[in-house]
Amino acid sequence: MSHVDQLVLAVGYVLNDGVPCERFLTFIPSVGHTAEGMFKSVMRELGNLEINIDDCRGQSYDNASNMSGTYNGLQAKIKSKSPLALFIPCAAHSLNLVGSSAAESCEEACRFFMLLQELYVFFTSSTKRWECLIGVMEDSYQNNKTIKRVCPTRWSARDDACQSLRESWDEVYKALTTISKDPTGKATTRCEAQGIARNLERFETAFMIHRLTPVLACSDRMLRVLDHSTLLHSLSLTGVPTVLHLSNNDGGAIGDQLLYSTDDGTTGLVQITKDILEMVDGAKQAWQCLYCYAITGDGMADLLWNVQIALFAKSKI
Repeated sequence: MSHVDQLVLAVGYVLNDGVPCERFLTFIPSVGHTAEGMFKSVMRELGNLEINIDDCRGQSYDNASNMSGTYNGLQAKIKSKSPLALFIPCAAHSLNLVGSSAAESCEEACRFFMLLQELYVFFTSSTKRWECLIGVMEDSYQNNKTIKRVCPTRWSARDDACQSLRESWDEVYKALTTISKDPTGKATTRCEAQGIARNLERFETAFMIHRLTPVLACSDRMLRVLDHSTLLHSLSLTGVPTVLHLSNNDGGAIGDQLLYSTDDGTTGLVQITKDILEMVDGAKQAWQCLYCYAITGDGMADLLWNVQIALFAKSKI
């Protein structure tokens, strides 16, 4: 079913007692990706179900242009038939896009997701390499997940890729080692397997696969912590966040401590797994940069803000 091009049709309605309900109606197969084709299919299906489009008061899709386009999207065509059918972008899809964009703003996260995709392509592009991976997993007698691809627009898919690698880390590494030492394989394949294995050995890779959690600093005085596509935590701040930074540059003892600063000059520490807020500094200035460095030489990391560094070349006498 996952390889069949189909459109999902669902409706939401309100009962007489004011209780909202949502019901799945049907899959509409092979309608194409044009707004006109989807519009005709939806109208035909609603007609078959004897649902009057004039009674429609809202519609919601993802943010693709063929769905949400102001002039030629599906929502525009339905609105031309039912002007009261207001369009609201799908909140789940929007949250997925925000989570993906948040991850892409971190250089190390980009490098990590590129590794996940490289790993997926390496094994799935060859039946021989795929059979090697599956064979190692079967020999381990572990019910582990196979590696998964990284979807560019679905944060939940990226999390699934992280979890599958985390659960099958030993088997994946063993398969890469086996391929890299296979004398019958191509030299390019052996070198590629060695390169991916070295990247798996990096501390940053191990850290990301266990600690990668997007935290969104929004303009409404909130910090939002995502898990898959759902909102795990929502923390209220005193002002609009201006900067986020991992405490001690690594998130602290278990990687869940986050420093923040707001536009009203409040700087604080939040432990995202326990919803604990702690004020760190009372200076009334909105910082744009935070960093932790043992500047006093006592072995303890000091909190620095708005750091400026100047380099001077020593002149020859």
